Amino acid sequence: MPRKPFINHLKSFKILKDNDINQLIKISKEKRIKKGDFLIQEGKFCKEISFVNSGFFHSFYLSRSQEQITYCLTFPSNFITAFSSYLSDQKTQICIQALTDANLTTILKKDLKDLIKSNPRVQRFFNLITEEYLIKLENRFFQLQKDDAKNRYETLVKRHPELIKTMPLKLLASYLGITPRHLSRIRANNL
Repeated sequence: MPRKPFINHLKSFKILKDNDINQLIKISKEKRIKKGDFLIQEGKFCKEISFVNSGFFHSFYLSRSQEQITYCLTFPSNFITAFSSYLSDQKTQICIQALTDANLTTILKKDLKDLIKSNPRVQRFFNLITEEYLIKLENRFFQLQKDDAKNRYETLVKRHPELIKTMPLKLLASYLGITPRHLSRIRANNL
């Protein structure tokens, strides 16, 4: 069952009752995305939030010189969206692209808002998802400011070794905030 990780994640918060989970399942849809396809592109309005059942994504923006700057990686068992666009109803400045084939459980913003109006537990759950996202974003910021590139690389390898094997060197270097050449030196020293 492709949605099983989604259901397990909902249960893990211990806020939602079975009826709440059933309501969320009822308004959700399964979505498959091929490697290289976009969940959202810059300049579009983000009108959905998704849960990653399987697959990996990278979120990036384009620098002034049109270089992709990866600022976020999203792994299975996490929610994904262009949060600033989703929350503000403004066009997004980011792109979210699949690094592998992926399976998502997606809920349209309109449907979730309607459910939140009638269900305070779902409202609390959505607040927790938003808080979780903000904490991850803050931790990412601190990691870039405090840790050196070698520590950032080692942390990523420890947490997600499967991704390191398949992720393009240039994209991995961008995520770590270093050049591909610097990343090659770090990898050579870690062998």
